[in-house]
Amino acid sequence: MPKNQGFVMTIKANDGTLVPLYPNTTLSQIIDLTLGEVYGPFTLTLSANNWVNNQQTLPLEGISSVNVPYCVKVLTGTPEQMIAQDEAYSLLDPITGIESLQNEIRFTCTSTPTVDFQVQISWTI
Repeated sequence: MPKNQGFVMTIKANDGTLVPLYPNTTLSQIIDLTLGEVYGPFTLTLSANNWVNNQQTLPLEGISSVNVPYCVKVLTGTPEQMIAQDEAYSLLDPITGIESLQNEIRFTCTSTPTVDFQVQISWTI
């Protein structure tokens, strides 16, 4: 009986060929792979006073409605402040919590945060 040999994950390169990904494959070994330019990270502050119907929209020059933003929380201050910021960040709606618009980004929470908190936003093109 044959042993389980596992599987090899592949990606499709820009030229249409399938390239196997092994644990030690580097980007330089993948011919003609482009991941796009990364924009950011841009640090934004969500103010506890600026939520309207659990939403807050902030300007973010260069982002468009077709971009998919990546959001990372930024915790600063004392341990107690960081815990409060983390709890506020956890209120971002897991489905519609971060929406890119033309030169703006909208945040939607499941309930209104009571403290200011910061996030870093990046996206690829």
